[in-house]
Amino acid sequence: MINRRSNKHGRGRFWIGATACCLAFIVYGCLDVIDIEVSGEAREKLVIQGHLIVGDPSLVQVKVSKLFDFTATSKRPTTARQVSLIDENGRSIVLKSLGQGDYAISIPRDYPDFSVELGRFYRLRLETFDGRIFESDPEKGLAVPRMDDLSFQLVQGQWPDATGGFRPQELIRYTIDTPLRTSEQDDDLHLRWQTEWTFKVQDSPYQHWIEQKTCYVTQQLDVTALDIFAPRAYETDYLFDHVVYENAITRNYGEGLVFTVIQQSMDENAYNYFDQVAQNTFREGSMFERPPGTLVSNIHNITDAEDAPFGYFFVTQQDTLHTYVSPEAVGSPPHYCPPPGGILTMSGYCADFICCDCLSVDNSTVTKPDFWEE
Repeated sequence: MINRRSNKHGRGRFWIGATACCLAFIVYGCLDVIDIEVSGEAREKLVIQGHLIVGDPSLVQVKVSKLFDFTATSKRPTTARQVSLIDENGRSIVLKSLGQGDYAISIPRDYPDFSVELGRFYRLRLETFDGRIFESDPEKGLAVPRMDDLSFQLVQGQWPDATGGFRPQELIRYTIDTPLRTSEQDDDLHLRWQTEWTFKVQDSPYQHWIEQKTCYVTQQLDVTALDIFAPRAYETDYLFDHVVYENAITRNYGEGLVFTVIQQSMDENAYNYFDQVAQNTFREGSMFERPPGTLVSNIHNITDAEDAPFGYFFVTQQDTLHTYVSPEAVGSPPHYCPPPGGILTMSGYCADFICCDCLSVDNSTVTKPDFWEE
Protein backbone atom coordinates (compact mmCIF):
# COMPACT_ATOMS: atom_id res chain seq x y z
CA MET A 1 0.00 0.00 0.00
CA ILE A 2 1.62 3.26 -1.16
CA ASN A 3 0.98 6.30 1.02
CA ARG A 4 2.43 9.63 -0.06
CA ARG A 5 2.04 13.39 0.30
CA SER A 6 1.63 15.85 -2.54
CA ASN A 7 4.41 18.39 -2.95
CA LYS A 8 1.98 21.17 -3.89
CA HIS A 9 -0.75 22.78 -1.80
CA GLY A 10 -2.63 24.45 -4.60
CA ARG A 11 -2.46 25.95 -8.04
CA GLY A 12 -4.77 27.50 -10.63
CA ARG A 13 -5.04 25.37 -13.78
CA PHE A 14 -8.03 24.19 -15.77
CA TRP A 15 -9.30 20.64 -15.68
CA ILE A 16 -8.19 18.75 -18.78
CA GLY A 17 -9.00 15.21 -17.65
CA ALA A 18 -12.20 13.36 -18.34
CA THR A 19 -14.85 13.00 -15.68
CA ALA A 20 -15.33 9.42 -14.61
CA CYS A 21 -18.78 8.00 -14.09
CA CYS A 22 -20.36 7.80 -10.63
CA LEU A 23 -21.73 4.81 -8.83
CA ALA A 24 -24.24 4.96 -6.01
CA PHE A 25 -23.48 2.80 -3.06
CA ILE A 26 -22.76 2.90 0.64
CA VAL A 27 -19.07 2.85 1.51
CA TYR A 28 -17.65 1.10 4.51
CA GLY A 29 -14.02 2.18 4.94
CA CYS A 30 -12.49 1.05 1.62
CA LEU A 31 -15.42 -1.33 1.26
CA ASP A 32 -18.48 -0.75 -0.94
CA VAL A 33 -21.97 -1.98 -0.02
CA ILE A 34 -24.20 -1.41 -3.02
CA ASP A 35 -27.81 -0.26 -2.95
CA ILE A 36 -29.77 -2.09 -5.65
CA GLU A 37 -33.38 -2.20 -6.78
CA VAL A 38 -34.67 -5.59 -7.94
CA SER A 39 -37.96 -7.44 -7.91
CA GLY A 40 -39.36 -8.62 -4.61
CA GLU A 41 -39.95 -12.22 -5.68
CA ALA A 42 -37.05 -13.67 -3.70
CA ARG A 43 -36.30 -13.17 -0.03
CA GLU A 44 -33.21 -13.09 2.14
CA LYS A 45 -30.64 -12.87 -0.61
CA LEU A 46 -27.09 -12.14 0.51
CA VAL A 47 -25.03 -9.12 -0.48
CA ILE A 48 -21.32 -9.98 -0.33
CA GLN A 49 -18.91 -7.13 -1.01
CA GLY A 50 -15.18 -7.53 -0.55
CA HIS A 51 -11.73 -6.80 -1.81
CA LEU A 52 -8.07 -7.60 -1.29
CA ILE A 53 -5.66 -4.65 -1.29
CA VAL A 54 -2.17 -5.83 -2.26
CA GLY A 55 0.48 -4.01 -0.23
CA ASP A 56 2.68 -4.32 2.84
CA PRO A 57 0.69 -5.27 4.73
CA SER A 58 -2.07 -6.49 2.44
CA LEU A 59 -5.63 -6.03 3.63
CA VAL A 60 -8.77 -8.09 3.05
CA GLN A 61 -12.17 -6.57 3.88
CA VAL A 62 -15.60 -8.13 3.44
CA LYS A 63 -19.09 -6.88 4.26
CA VAL A 64 -21.98 -9.35 4.44
CA SER A 65 -25.62 -8.22 4.47
CA LYS A 66 -28.99 -9.83 3.98
CA LEU A 67 -31.74 -8.41 1.75
CA PHE A 68 -35.32 -8.80 2.94
CA ASP A 69 -37.49 -6.89 0.49
CA PHE A 70 -34.91 -5.57 -1.97
CA THR A 71 -35.28 -1.91 -1.13
CA ALA A 72 -32.42 0.41 -0.32
CA THR A 73 -33.24 0.31 3.41
CA SER A 74 -33.78 -3.44 3.67
CA LYS A 75 -30.18 -4.55 4.07
CA ARG A 76 -29.28 -5.94 7.47
CA PRO A 77 -25.83 -7.06 8.57
CA THR A 78 -25.64 -10.80 8.95
CA THR A 79 -23.10 -13.17 10.46
CA ALA A 80 -21.25 -15.81 8.46
CA ARG A 81 -19.94 -19.05 9.89
CA GLN A 82 -16.54 -18.43 8.27
CA VAL A 83 -15.01 -16.10 5.68
CA SER A 84 -11.73 -17.10 4.04
CA LEU A 85 -9.28 -15.93 1.40
CA ILE A 86 -7.88 -18.73 -0.76
CA ASP A 87 -4.83 -18.46 -3.04
CA GLU A 88 -4.21 -20.20 -6.36
CA ASN A 89 -2.51 -23.13 -4.60
CA GLY A 90 -5.48 -23.81 -2.33
CA ARG A 91 -3.94 -22.32 0.80
CA SER A 92 -6.38 -20.31 2.88
CA ILE A 93 -6.47 -17.72 5.62
CA VAL A 94 -9.53 -17.05 7.81
CA LEU A 95 -10.76 -13.48 8.24
CA LYS A 96 -11.57 -12.07 11.66
CA SER A 97 -15.10 -10.99 12.52
CA LEU A 98 -15.39 -7.33 13.48
CA GLY A 99 -19.13 -7.55 14.16
CA GLN A 100 -22.06 -6.11 12.19
CA GLY A 101 -21.29 -8.31 9.20
CA ASP A 102 -17.75 -6.98 8.77
CA TYR A 103 -14.75 -9.26 8.29
CA ALA A 104 -11.12 -8.31 7.77
CA ILE A 105 -7.53 -9.41 8.15
CA SER A 106 -4.15 -7.73 7.68
CA ILE A 107 -1.53 -9.92 6.01
CA PRO A 108 2.10 -8.78 6.42
CA ARG A 109 4.62 -9.63 3.72
CA ASP A 110 6.32 -12.22 5.96
CA TYR A 111 3.08 -13.92 7.05
CA PRO A 112 3.79 -17.67 7.44
CA ASP A 113 2.38 -20.05 4.82
CA PHE A 114 0.42 -17.38 2.95
CA SER A 115 1.68 -14.62 0.67
CA VAL A 116 -0.08 -11.90 -1.32
CA GLU A 117 1.47 -10.79 -4.62
CA LEU A 118 0.37 -9.02 -7.78
CA GLY A 119 -0.29 -11.37 -10.68
CA ARG A 120 -1.41 -14.25 -8.47
CA PHE A 121 -5.02 -15.37 -8.24
CA TYR A 122 -7.16 -15.23 -5.08
CA ARG A 123 -10.75 -16.06 -4.35
CA LEU A 124 -13.16 -15.39 -1.52
CA ARG A 125 -15.04 -18.17 0.27
CA LEU A 126 -17.97 -17.63 2.63
CA GLU A 127 -19.80 -20.31 4.62
CA THR A 128 -23.15 -19.58 6.29
CA PHE A 129 -24.66 -21.15 9.39
CA ASP A 130 -27.39 -22.76 7.30
CA GLY A 131 -24.86 -24.72 5.25
CA ARG A 132 -24.55 -22.58 2.14
CA ILE A 133 -21.10 -22.05 0.62
CA PHE A 134 -20.30 -19.09 -1.64
CA GLU A 135 -17.10 -18.63 -3.62
CA SER A 136 -15.89 -15.91 -5.94
CA ASP A 137 -14.17 -16.46 -9.25
CA PRO A 138 -10.35 -16.34 -8.99
CA GLU A 139 -9.20 -12.73 -9.30
CA LYS A 140 -5.76 -11.18 -9.62
CA GLY A 141 -4.53 -7.67 -8.90
CA LEU A 142 -3.00 -5.20 -11.32
CA ALA A 143 -0.25 -2.70 -10.56
CA VAL A 144 -1.58 0.81 -9.95
CA PRO A 145 0.01 3.91 -11.53
CA ARG A 146 1.61 6.30 -9.03
CA MET A 147 -0.07 9.70 -8.99
CA ASP A 148 2.27 12.62 -9.65
CA ASP A 149 0.36 15.38 -7.88
CA LEU A 150 -2.70 16.24 -5.83
CA SER A 151 -3.60 19.93 -5.63
CA PHE A 152 -6.50 22.28 -5.00
CA GLN A 153 -7.77 25.59 -6.28
CA LEU A 154 -10.63 27.96 -5.49
CA VAL A 155 -13.20 28.29 -8.25
CA GLN A 156 -16.53 30.04 -8.74
CA GLY A 157 -19.36 27.59 -9.13
CA GLN A 158 -22.97 26.75 -8.36
CA TRP A 159 -23.99 25.15 -5.06
CA PRO A 160 -27.38 23.80 -3.89
CA ASP A 161 -29.40 26.09 -1.66
CA ALA A 162 -32.23 25.50 0.82
CA THR A 163 -34.92 25.99 -1.84
CA GLY A 164 -33.69 23.14 -4.03
CA GLY A 165 -32.09 25.49 -6.53
CA PHE A 166 -28.50 26.63 -6.97
CA ARG A 167 -26.65 29.80 -6.07
CA PRO A 168 -23.21 31.15 -7.01
CA GLN A 169 -20.56 30.27 -4.45
CA GLU A 170 -16.80 29.92 -4.16
CA LEU A 171 -15.85 26.23 -4.13
CA ILE A 172 -12.67 24.29 -3.51
CA ARG A 173 -11.72 21.87 -6.28
CA TYR A 174 -9.24 19.02 -5.86
CA THR A 175 -7.44 17.61 -8.89
CA ILE A 176 -4.82 14.96 -9.59
CA ASP A 177 -2.18 14.41 -12.26
CA THR A 178 -1.60 10.74 -12.96
CA PRO A 179 -0.32 8.39 -15.64
CA LEU A 180 -2.82 5.82 -16.86
CA ARG A 181 -0.29 3.07 -17.42
CA THR A 182 2.39 1.29 -15.41
CA SER A 183 5.60 -0.42 -16.39
CA GLU A 184 3.62 -3.66 -16.26
CA GLN A 185 1.78 -2.62 -19.44
CA ASP A 186 -1.51 -4.09 -18.26
CA ASP A 187 -3.98 -3.58 -21.10
CA ASP A 188 -6.78 -4.56 -18.71
CA LEU A 189 -6.03 -1.73 -16.27
CA HIS A 190 -8.92 0.46 -15.10
CA LEU A 191 -8.80 3.05 -12.31
CA ARG A 192 -10.92 3.99 -9.34
CA TRP A 193 -10.69 6.91 -6.90
CA GLN A 194 -11.87 7.32 -3.33
CA THR A 195 -11.57 10.50 -1.26
CA GLU A 196 -11.58 11.44 2.40
CA TRP A 197 -10.56 14.31 4.62
CA THR A 198 -9.11 14.61 8.11
CA PHE A 199 -9.86 17.88 9.87
CA LYS A 200 -8.54 19.32 13.10
CA VAL A 201 -11.09 20.41 15.70
CA GLN A 202 -10.97 21.64 19.28
CA ASP A 203 -14.20 20.66 21.01
CA SER A 204 -16.15 22.83 23.46
CA PRO A 205 -17.87 20.44 25.89
CA TYR A 206 -20.60 21.88 28.10
CA GLN A 207 -20.29 19.09 30.67
CA HIS A 208 -17.76 20.09 33.33
CA TRP A 209 -16.43 16.53 33.65
CA ILE A 210 -15.35 16.30 30.00
CA GLU A 211 -11.90 17.77 29.34
CA GLN A 212 -11.48 19.99 26.28
CA LYS A 213 -9.51 18.21 23.57
CA THR A 214 -8.06 18.69 20.10
CA CYS A 215 -9.03 15.85 17.76
CA TYR A 216 -8.30 14.78 14.21
CA VAL A 217 -11.50 13.48 12.62
CA THR A 218 -11.42 11.44 9.39
CA GLN A 219 -14.51 11.24 7.18
CA GLN A 220 -15.09 9.63 3.81
CA LEU A 221 -16.41 11.94 1.12
CA ASP A 222 -19.11 11.38 -1.46
CA VAL A 223 -20.14 8.11 0.17
CA THR A 224 -22.90 7.74 -2.42
CA ALA A 225 -20.55 8.04 -5.40
CA LEU A 226 -17.58 6.22 -6.85
CA ASP A 227 -15.32 7.42 -9.63
CA ILE A 228 -14.17 4.84 -12.15
CA PHE A 229 -12.22 5.34 -15.35
CA ALA A 230 -11.51 3.21 -18.41
CA PRO A 231 -8.21 4.40 -19.95
CA ARG A 232 -8.84 2.54 -23.20
CA ALA A 233 -11.79 4.83 -23.87
CA TYR A 234 -9.43 7.81 -24.25
CA GLU A 235 -6.48 8.40 -26.55
CA THR A 236 -4.15 9.48 -23.80
CA ASP A 237 -1.74 7.90 -21.36
CA TYR A 238 -1.98 10.71 -18.83
CA LEU A 239 -4.64 12.69 -16.95
CA PHE A 240 -3.91 16.35 -16.15
CA ASP A 241 -5.99 18.16 -13.53
CA HIS A 242 -8.54 15.39 -13.24
CA VAL A 243 -11.22 16.54 -10.79
CA VAL A 244 -11.70 14.05 -7.96
CA TYR A 245 -13.74 16.19 -5.55
CA GLU A 246 -15.35 19.61 -5.31
CA ASN A 247 -17.30 21.15 -2.45
CA ALA A 248 -18.18 24.33 -0.61
CA ILE A 249 -15.80 25.77 1.96
CA THR A 250 -17.24 24.75 5.32
CA ARG A 251 -16.22 25.08 8.96
CA ASN A 252 -14.37 21.75 8.60
CA TYR A 253 -11.52 23.89 7.22
CA GLY A 254 -11.51 26.23 10.24
CA GLU A 255 -8.48 24.71 12.01
CA GLY A 256 -6.78 23.00 9.08
CA LEU A 257 -7.60 19.96 6.98
CA VAL A 258 -5.77 17.22 5.09
CA PHE A 259 -7.47 15.97 1.93
CA THR A 260 -6.66 12.41 0.79
CA VAL A 261 -7.19 10.67 -2.54
CA ILE A 262 -6.77 6.91 -2.98
CA GLN A 263 -6.17 5.57 -6.47
CA GLN A 264 -6.94 1.89 -7.03
CA SER A 265 -6.50 -0.48 -9.97
CA MET A 266 -9.14 -2.89 -11.22
CA ASP A 267 -9.60 -5.18 -14.21
CA GLU A 268 -12.27 -4.88 -16.90
CA ASN A 269 -14.65 -7.34 -15.22
CA ALA A 270 -14.72 -5.32 -11.98
CA TYR A 271 -15.11 -2.10 -13.98
CA ASN A 272 -18.04 -3.54 -15.93
CA TYR A 273 -19.74 -4.63 -12.71
CA PHE A 274 -19.54 -1.18 -11.14
CA ASP A 275 -20.54 0.39 -14.43
CA GLN A 276 -23.68 -1.78 -14.42
CA VAL A 277 -24.45 -0.59 -10.91
CA ALA A 278 -24.20 3.01 -12.08
CA GLN A 279 -26.53 2.37 -15.03
CA ASN A 280 -29.12 0.64 -12.83
CA THR A 281 -28.93 3.22 -10.05
CA PHE A 282 -28.83 6.61 -11.76
CA ARG A 283 -31.94 6.21 -13.87
CA GLU A 284 -34.28 9.08 -14.74
CA GLY A 285 -36.92 7.10 -16.61
CA SER A 286 -36.04 8.55 -20.00
CA MET A 287 -37.04 6.62 -23.13
CA PHE A 288 -33.47 7.03 -24.33
CA GLU A 289 -31.97 5.14 -21.42
CA ARG A 290 -30.82 1.58 -21.80
CA PRO A 291 -33.21 -0.84 -20.09
CA PRO A 292 -32.15 -1.98 -16.62
CA GLY A 293 -30.18 -5.20 -16.57
CA THR A 294 -29.40 -7.93 -14.10
CA LEU A 295 -26.26 -7.27 -12.10
CA VAL A 296 -23.65 -9.91 -12.81
CA SER A 297 -21.70 -11.04 -9.74
CA ASN A 298 -18.47 -13.02 -9.66
CA ILE A 299 -19.64 -14.75 -6.45
CA HIS A 300 -21.65 -17.98 -6.65
CA ASN A 301 -23.29 -20.57 -4.42
CA ILE A 302 -21.15 -23.59 -5.33
CA THR A 303 -23.96 -26.09 -4.69
CA ASP A 304 -27.07 -24.15 -5.77
CA ALA A 305 -26.80 -21.98 -8.88
CA GLU A 306 -30.27 -20.54 -8.23
CA ASP A 307 -29.12 -19.04 -4.92
CA ALA A 308 -27.12 -16.23 -6.53
CA PRO A 309 -25.88 -13.50 -4.18
CA PHE A 310 -25.35 -9.85 -5.03
CA GLY A 311 -21.95 -8.21 -4.76
CA TYR A 312 -18.43 -8.57 -6.05
CA PHE A 313 -14.93 -9.50 -4.91
CA PHE A 314 -11.90 -7.90 -6.54
CA VAL A 315 -8.16 -7.56 -6.00
CA THR A 316 -6.47 -4.17 -6.20
CA GLN A 317 -3.32 -2.22 -5.52
CA GLN A 318 -3.58 1.38 -4.37
CA ASP A 319 -1.62 4.62 -4.23
CA THR A 320 -2.40 7.41 -1.75
CA LEU A 321 -1.67 11.14 -1.80
CA HIS A 322 -2.40 13.82 0.82
CA THR A 323 -2.45 17.61 0.67
CA TYR A 324 -2.81 20.06 3.56
CA VAL A 325 -5.30 22.93 3.29
CA SER A 326 -4.62 25.75 5.74
CA PRO A 327 -7.49 27.93 6.97
CA GLU A 328 -5.80 30.97 5.40
CA ALA A 329 -5.75 29.29 1.97
CA VAL A 330 -9.57 29.14 1.94
CA GLY A 331 -10.45 32.49 3.47
CA SER A 332 -10.12 31.65 7.18
CA PRO A 333 -13.58 30.15 7.80
CA PRO A 334 -14.85 29.96 11.40
CA HIS A 335 -13.71 27.13 13.63
CA TYR A 336 -15.84 23.98 13.64
CA CYS A 337 -16.73 24.45 17.31
CA PRO A 338 -18.88 25.77 18.78
CA PRO A 339 -21.60 25.23 16.14
CA PRO A 340 -23.14 28.34 14.55
CA GLY A 341 -26.33 27.96 16.59
CA GLY A 342 -24.60 27.21 19.87
CA ILE A 343 -23.45 24.04 21.59
CA LEU A 344 -27.00 23.04 22.70
CA THR A 345 -30.29 22.83 20.86
CA MET A 346 -33.44 24.50 22.20
CA SER A 347 -34.32 21.14 23.76
CA GLY A 348 -31.07 21.08 25.70
CA TYR A 349 -29.38 18.38 23.62
CA CYS A 350 -25.93 18.52 22.05
CA ALA A 351 -26.17 20.28 18.68
CA ASP A 352 -23.07 18.53 17.26
CA PHE A 353 -21.48 15.52 18.93
CA ILE A 354 -18.01 16.47 17.67
CA CYS A 355 -18.21 19.73 19.60
CA CYS A 356 -19.53 18.17 22.80
CA ASP A 357 -16.86 15.46 22.80
CA CYS A 358 -14.72 15.12 19.68
CA LEU A 359 -13.72 11.57 20.63
CA SER A 360 -17.36 10.46 20.65
CA VAL A 361 -17.53 10.16 16.85
CA ASP A 362 -16.09 7.44 14.60
CA ASN A 363 -12.56 7.74 13.20
CA SER A 364 -11.49 10.41 15.67
CA THR A 365 -8.20 10.53 17.57
CA VAL A 366 -6.21 12.96 19.70
CA THR A 367 -3.01 11.63 18.12
CA LYS A 368 -1.80 13.70 15.19
CA PRO A 369 -1.73 11.44 12.07
CA ASP A 370 1.63 10.75 10.45
CA PHE A 371 0.49 12.46 7.25
CA TRP A 372 -0.48 15.70 9.00
CA GLU A 373 2.07 18.31 7.92
CA GLU A 374 1.13 21.97 8.15
